[in-house]
Parts: sequence; structure tokens; C-alpha cells
Amino acid sequence: MHNETEKKLLDSGFSVDEVLKITQSIKDREVVNDSSINKEINALSGFFKMVIGLFLFILIIMFFDLFISNQLSFPQVAIRLVVAAFILFAANLVLPLKLGIKAFRYMKRNKKNKI
Repeated sequence: MHNETEKKLLDSGFSVDEVLKITQSIKDREVVNDSSINKEINALSGFFKMVIGLFLFILIIMFFDLFISNQLSFPQVAIRLVVAAFILFAANLVLPLKLGIKAFRYMKRNKKNKI
């Protein structure tokens, strides 16, 4: 059940609870320093940034199209501003999404270690 490090700690006088805390902190440190999770998060955030940039580019093109064709009216400008605000709001959701994915992976890995 116990690996060599846990056996050595138990033999040197640590209690079972202390050994469990030490091994859990080692596992936590390994998860925090895991570069594969950070790579996935960076790839995902890069994808969302690309999609948001694409939406903003299309919005700017549509705005200039209306401006050039002299069909610029208040409702059209208002609709485009609402769409731009929605896109910028979606852009602000990227960071919590990144943190949620990191927390999900952390919990998933800890469940595997406990079983």
C-alpha cells in the first residue's frame, strides 16, 4: 500500500496523518507544476482570442460597409454597439474558463490518486 518514501517517513517517526499530508502536498505541487495543463489552457485561450478577434473584425467590416453606403442610422449603430459589448463581455469570460478547466483537471487527477 505504501511506497518507499511513505515507509521511510513512517519508520522515522511521522504519524500516518502527517505522512498523508506530506504526500498530498507533493501531489498538489506536481499538479501545479504540470506544464501539460498550462499548455492546454494556453491553447484554449488562444482559440477564444482568435474567435473574438474574428468577430470584432467582421463587426468593423460591417460598420464600415454601412458607413460607405450612407445607410448609417441610429438603430443600426445601436445594434452594432450591443453586439460589440456582447463580444467584449464574452472575451472577459476566458479567464474564469481557464481557471475552471484547471480546477476540473486538478479534481480529476486527485480522484484518480485517491482510488
